[in-house]
Order: sequence, then structure tokens, then C-alpha cells
Amino acid sequence: GYVPNDRSFGSLPELPPFILRFLYERGCQTPHHWNISRILVAKRRFSFELLEKTFRYLGDRHDALRIRFNLDGDRWQARVLETSQDTLACKTVDLSNLSPEKQVEAIAKATKVYQREINLINGPIAYMVLFELGKEQPQELFFVVHHFAMDVISWKIFWLEFELAYQRLEATGEITLSTLPVSFKTWTQVLRQYANSPKVETDIQKWIRQPWSEVPTLPKDLSDERSVNTNSSAEVVRFTLSEWQTETLMRSGTYELDVEH
Repeated sequence: GYVPNDRSFGSLPELPPFILRFLYERGCQTPHHWNISRILVAKRRFSFELLEKTFRYLGDRHDALRIRFNLDGDRWQARVLETSQDTLACKTVDLSNLSPEKQVEAIAKATKVYQREINLINGPIAYMVLFELGKEQPQELFFVVHHFAMDVISWKIFWLEFELAYQRLEATGEITLSTLPVSFKTWTQVLRQYANSPKVETDIQKWIRQPWSEVPTLPKDLSDERSVNTNSSAEVVRFTLSEWQTETLMRSGTYELDVEH
């Protein structure tokens, strides 16, 4: 096993503002349902035992995968548990006796259930499921995690570490990753310090001075009296960008605006 020397656990005196805003806008009914999920097709055969050990290793390594929330009256609080035993769930499901068509249906049905089981208060905050589809078919790995614990940037880091940790566990029976990650508590403190820094104040003033009066307003489907600007009133509008548009937005545009992606 792996136990970092400077793990952070216990109550968190403060939370990032975006988390608090999300919690108070969602209330106590639906804060659990903001997840990232993927189904990955395995290029090799996984051992479920090693898979689970790797998953829990990363849970013990990263504070965000051991976070637990509670609602005290109307006040949200959070703490980091000492181990990931109660915050991560990992299981294997054997669908090898089903036809390929029935396997697709079963996976779709099961993944919806596992996504609904994500719970900030009672856990788990992340779920990993290995689907066995038969010796002639590659395994499929389903992973869902709450957005408070992982975003699209840390998602990449997680899977890079997961692959490296699994390979080392398989080869040597042990996992050793060198550099320890920053604790959730430290990250929150640094984030707040940065938000109050002169650099951010300069950036704010830069954006304030933009000619916003020249930007046309978006049309509204409700009058000001009826409209509200909360998560519960939001609707989803989807569109896609071409490869060229995406590259321009992620690369060229960031230099002109002096921001990082």
C-alpha cells in the first residue's frame, strides 16, 4: 500500500467559491448530479484485483477523491476522509453470457444506475466498473466521478497516473509514484490568494474596460420579472466546432487575450 507522508485530512475551513456557488444554487436536492463519465474499451486484459488496488491507491493519493460534504442547517461543510474506502466504489460485472446486442443494453442501463449513485454526502464520489464481455471481446471500463473531484485537466492527470501505477503494480507488486500532489486544502488557499492578487485585479480591470456597450444583447424568452439566473433555470444548447475553429479558439485566441488554457 501507499500512504503519503503529508496527506491532508479532516475538516476544510473554506471551499472554492465556484463549489459554494454551485451548492447553494442547487440546494440540497441535486448537488450530486454533476459528473464526468466515460466508457473506455480496454486494449489489454485487466485484472480486477489490480484495477481496484490502483484505483484506491490514487484515492489515497489525491485529497479530492476522499472529500465528503454535509449540510448543517443551511450551511455546506466539507471534510477529507483519511482513506478512500468510503468515497470510491469499484466492482466488476460479468455480461459474457449475453449477446452483443444485449450487452450494449445492459451496459447502458447499468451505467445510468451507477451515475445516480454518486453522492457528495454519503459517497461514493467516484465509481469504477469493469464489464466482462467474454474472452473474445475486449473488456469495457466505466468511470464516473463528481465534477468537484475532477475536471477535464485533472482527468488527464488521473489516467496518466492510473496507467503508470497499474503497470508498476503488475510488474513489481508495488506502486511508487514520486512527486506528491498538492492537497485540496492548500489548493483552495492558493486559489483564494490568487483571486485576491494584484495580477487578477489588473486582469479584471482589463476586462471591465472592454467596449461592452458595443456588444448586442442576447434575446430573452422571458421578461425580466419572470427570468432567474440560476442552475435550476438553465437549459442546454449544443453545437459543434470544426477542428480549425477549435484550434483557433484554444491556441491563437489565448495569446491575444493573455489567458492560459
